[in-house]
Amino acid sequence: MMNFSPPSQLYRYGSLGWSLIDTLDELHAAGKLTPHLSQLVLTAFDYEANETFTDKVKAKMSLKAHLHQYRLCDEVWTFHLRDVTFIMQGAGDEFPTKHYVVHSDRMRVTCHSSSLKTGNRSN
Repeated sequence: MMNFSPPSQLYRYGSLGWSLIDTLDELHAAGKLTPHLSQLVLTAFDYEANETFTDKVKAKMSLKAHLHQYRLCDEVWTFHLRDVTFIMQGAGDEFPTKHYVVHSDRMRVTCHSSSLKTGNRSN
């Protein structure tokens, strides 16, 4: 039995999460999966995605951009950037010293406070 506080659902709305949701919906429509089991799978996905990105991903990225606009609403920051340059550096055995530079004219960054989801707020 998994015993943990509800994980952030942030990764559920990425391309991998949407693919999982679509697959679970198809299985439910075909009568092969109950709604309760679908919810358990999504909760397990949320937990594992949070754990994996927190503990196992060691790649680093930096960016340089011009801040065009920003806002804060319900503890969610949204930044609209222009003339963005990413510098990504891998980590681990696969490509530890390889650097990638990518440029984009525009970008939106959304930041969620994970401490609000788990109840670990310090102040």
